[in-house]
Amino acid sequence: MNQPTYLFVVSSSNQMYSGTGVAIFDWIRFAKNNFSFSMLMDVENITNFTIARDFCLEQDLPFYPSPGMALSGCPDAGVKNVYTHLAHNQYDFIECVSWANAATNLNVIASKRGNSKLIFTPHSQPLWSLPNHDRYFMTSLGFKRTLNASDYIFLDSQSELNLIKDIDSKKIHCIPLGVDTDKYTVSAQIISNQIICICDCQEPRKRIDLLLSVFSNAYSQNNKIKLVLAGKGSDRVVIPDKISKAVKRLGYINNDTLVRLHKTASLFVLLSDYEAFGLPIAEALCSGCPVLLNRQDVLVDVFSDLPGVFFTDNLNIQETSHKLLKLVATSFDRANIAAEAKKKFSFSKTYGLKKSILLDKNQN
Repeated sequence: MNQPTYLFVVSSSNQMYSGTGVAIFDWIRFAKNNFSFSMLMDVENITNFTIARDFCLEQDLPFYPSPGMALSGCPDAGVKNVYTHLAHNQYDFIECVSWANAATNLNVIASKRGNSKLIFTPHSQPLWSLPNHDRYFMTSLGFKRTLNASDYIFLDSQSELNLIKDIDSKKIHCIPLGVDTDKYTVSAQIISNQIICICDCQEPRKRIDLLLSVFSNAYSQNNKIKLVLAGKGSDRVVIPDKISKAVKRLGYINNDTLVRLHKTASLFVLLSDYEAFGLPIAEALCSGCPVLLNRQDVLVDVFSDLPGVFFTDNLNIQETSHKLLKLVATSFDRANIAAEAKKKFSFSKTYGLKKSILLDKNQN
């Protein structure tokens, strides 16, 4: 029996080096024995394009480059060749990714033909979370049209439903993003007093400014603590002189370093104003590392039922620094933290469910 054919149409505006890309790549690795995957992407952002192309080469998957086709009022680069590609190639499934890919997703809707089933994984966020969001007046319309046109909508959390209105509930499935729990495991080698923050430090909503204020306040009370910043742009973060010796900036890191940081840190901290899911949080927990997070509905929904998860108000510097110091000094049952997180985020619990939904419906 032939595998169902499955095309990802992805704008190179997507951060393939972070959560969006990791989720796509992990899903493909998990399900490539069940679906015949391929990818179509524009060439406008060479960094993201290269990451996606190299992944497809590594996995021996067809990869189709395209010029961009930007539309006024849309934040993404668009994918010009969607129409011609779909005119010559039939797919059982076509997946669109990201609520912000208005140009790309509208082009897919206009170009899709035959019996192809449209999958949408929006990783929804409020419009204000986009820099210069006032310019992107087409985003909400593109989001709504893609939701209506989709046969399957996969949401990262129940809270994401708050951003989706008047959509047939039968096609909505709330499934967390998955973590490779064969890689993210508990280590006996913990670096005491080491706090990590792993994110795209170029994004203002990640609030690295607040994290540095919190750490500076905590450091004045305990000069043994250390902060490690990792992720795109972390090497360009300006560190105040009084904490410069206690802060290490790693920049963009490879996967081995990422795994090692999660396994050995005393505490993971993320004080973002908004997260659509927060994959590094799940990775930290699956490694047994406790986390301190800004309290927001999505993160409470996804993570509050797990051990090792603590919340704060990111604008309250004193309270947050107090919690940080207390947590760094606490001895946690890291094996239990990891075991409970694995029950929720392992591939079998997440992408396994997505696979069964698509295959079961496809066979009816």
